[in-house]
Amino acid sequence: MRIRKKLFGLALLLLLVPAVSANAAASGDTAAKNNAQPPFSALNVNTLAFTNSWTANLEAGNIRLGGAFSNTSSTNYTSMYFDLYRVTATGDVYVGSNHVNINPGQTVGGYYHLAYNQPAGLYKVVLNSSYAITSGVSLGNY
Repeated sequence: MRIRKKLFGLALLLLLVPAVSANAAASGDTAAKNNAQPPFSALNVNTLAFTNSWTANLEAGNIRLGGAFSNTSSTNYTSMYFDLYRVTATGDVYVGSNHVNINPGQTVGGYYHLAYNQPAGLYKVVLNSSYAITSGVSLGNY
C-alpha cells in the first residue's frame, strides 16, 4: 500500500514539474531570480514489473487467492501485493489485502487469505509487484 502511495505522489510530482516550469518561463521568471533550484533533467523510478487484475463471481464466505509467483530479480527481494475489491454498480469497494515476500530468483506458491465472511457477489483482485510475476491466479471461497 505504501509503495502505491509513493508511486502516486511521484507521478503527481512528475505531472506538476512541467506545469511549474512552463508558468515560470511564461512569466519571465528564472531560477536565479526566484532563488529556486534549477529543474532536474532525469529521475530514476522503480517501475512495476507486474500489474494485473482478475474477477470472479463468488459465493458468500471467506475469500482466498491461489497462485505461484516468481521473483525475476536475482539480487533484490520483492513482494507481490494482492488487493481485493467488491465490484458494485457504483464502483469498486475495497475489501482487504495481503502480500507474499519472495527471495531473489525464487518462486513461491500457495493460498493467501484476503477476507472473512463476505457476501456473495463479483470480486476483483489486483496484483502488483516491482519484480515478481505470475501467469495467473485463482480467486475463490474456502
